[in-house]
Amino acid sequence: MRNVTANERKRLWNEVRAEFRDDRVMQEVHFARLVHHEMLRGEPPEICSTFYREQAAKVLGKSR
Repeated sequence: MRNVTANERKRLWNEVRAEFRDDRVMQEVHFARLVHHEMLRGEPPEICSTFYREQAAKVLGKSR
């Protein structure tokens, strides 16, 4: 899994702001999805599944 650079994050933010101009929530969701996509690019499905399971566990643990 690779790190997403600050320049890449800036480019992704610009993309989502253009696509979802008036919807901050959709911007946040879409940005997170794109960052995860870039982080996991080229990784095997097992790594991707583990990553998303770990992320879900973090979110579910915070909501309880």
